[in-house]
Amino acid sequence: MKMRYYSFLVLFLICLSAYSQRDTIQGDNITVKSNMVGIGGTNVLDTYISPEKYRGMDIRFISMTEKWNPNKKLSYQRMFSINASLPHNRAENCNYLAGMINYSWGLHYNIIVNGQRSTVNGQQSTVNRRQTESNQVNLNCRDAKEEDRKVNGQRQLRLQLGALLEGNLGGLYSTRSSNNVGQAKMSINICPSAIVSYDFPLWKRIFTARYEIDAPLFGIMFSPNYGQSYYEIFTEGNSDHNIVLTSLGNAPSMRHFLTLDIPIKSVTLRVGYEGDFQQSNVNGIKSHIWTNSFLIGYVKRFKLTKIR
Repeated sequence: MKMRYYSFLVLFLICLSAYSQRDTIQGDNITVKSNMVGIGGTNVLDTYISPEKYRGMDIRFISMTEKWNPNKKLSYQRMFSINASLPHNRAENCNYLAGMINYSWGLHYNIIVNGQRSTVNGQQSTVNRRQTESNQVNLNCRDAKEEDRKVNGQRQLRLQLGALLEGNLGGLYSTRSSNNVGQAKMSINICPSAIVSYDFPLWKRIFTARYEIDAPLFGIMFSPNYGQSYYEIFTEGNSDHNIVLTSLGNAPSMRHFLTLDIPIKSVTLRVGYEGDFQQSNVNGIKSHIWTNSFLIGYVKRFKLTKIR
């Protein structure tokens, strides 16, 4: 049973890589890169260490890259995030040192709900027209978003449906001495993903409202059994169902973003909210990390045009 899941994960990764190479690298791509910092509150529970819930402040950094071609239906996304927190118990006499690294990569199928994709009166836009016969690549650093609006109109609603391959690595450490002072967090998930974005004019500028939700459907994670020490697992080699298959039944989790892009002269500011709710109940151990964060950062857009 485990081998079937492993094989499916590997096959899914290979298929995503093939589609990404075919549909996102070639052509006239629009690239959107954003870097954000977040600060908010977190609620942490891990019964392997303690039955108490710990609360405190969380800080994080998120880097996201999106690529798409106006003439194609698939878009590519990757995201890297790292966070750290120092939550405490109710008595405030013990803290967790908590941290997590997350990386996700995947594809979305794009549906333009309104607005044209890349033509004006049935003719190809001069923005994307091939002008010479040489195979040169020109990196057009002008605002690709503004040029795209000249083609597609100023208002555009876009729906993206797809899936991400996500990996998580981190852990918890208790500052109070006990039998179990720490817990490792490692998992790989396949996450259905949906994005809705809306471009609208305001004050002679183009603003973008964006909402994204990602939810792990199934995957694998590492977990000791309740009462099993890491010494037994890694030193004595006494493994006991420590690689666990996860699904919506034993690890219902969700991560979602709501952001607004605000153009200010030559800079685009991004502000928003992230809700990151990770939880599991495996091997007799209940765990959750619920975080609500305010985000602020900047966005860069550019267009890679292939001229022939």
